[in-house]
Amino acid sequence: SPAAILIIGEEGILYANPAFESITGFTKKEVRAMQIWDLVHPEMREIVKARGLARQSGERVPSRYEVKIRTQKGREKWIDLAAVVINYGGLPATLATAYDITESKLLKDSLLAREKELESKTHDLKEMNAALRVLLKKRDSDRVELEEKIQFNVKKLIAPFLADLKNTQLSSRQATLLEIIQTNFDEISSPFTRNFSSIKHSLTPQEIKIASLIRRGDTTKKIAGLMGLSLRTIEFHRTKIRRKLGLKHKHDSLRGHLQLYTEH
Repeated sequence: SPAAILIIGEEGILYANPAFESITGFTKKEVRAMQIWDLVHPEMREIVKARGLARQSGERVPSRYEVKIRTQKGREKWIDLAAVVINYGGLPATLATAYDITESKLLKDSLLAREKELESKTHDLKEMNAALRVLLKKRDSDRVELEEKIQFNVKKLIAPFLADLKNTQLSSRQATLLEIIQTNFDEISSPFTRNFSSIKHSLTPQEIKIASLIRRGDTTKKIAGLMGLSLRTIEFHRTKIRRKLGLKHKHDSLRGHLQLYTEH
């Protein structure tokens, strides 16, 4: 039989087959001088001994369980043990069969350990993700706070001087240049530039500038005058901006679409 077979009486092990010798490393002569619990690992010895004595006395105990043993060379093994009470030569005895399950047991323990390790890493990863979300939220908050401070300082330090310049006698060219400066200043101090640059459209700096003027309601003619470009050039840029923003129909308002970016 590939299974270890034992017959155990009150005085000890009465019979052991070759498979038992192969699994444990003990010879028949050595086995006859032993008690079955002498083979059991110290961690499980008391419970196996108690179950064996209880079984021989007629008590109901589990008939099958896994047991850790020590071989003749001291190696630890696991066996799947099944035991029943029999009549042997007119006396009660225990018939036990056992299979070596060391490899499958170690593999199972290894898988369980790996599963616990993965659970631990998953828990750590969740905590790291939570911490990262808090950090990103704090970073966004700090960024918004910094932008608000910059906008406040820009308005406080520059806006009064622009207002004073408007009240002075300026030539036509100077007035045009001041209007361009005011336009650029409005872009810096408003959320439009930040919101607009966050969208994934490949607008050129020139197109962003024209888009800003369109957003505030300037006509093509006025934009051409402010930027020193021809009407045809401004129309060309308007067409490119519409295409990049996905406005395919003529009734889609470019200005209305651009104004949406100041509302988010």
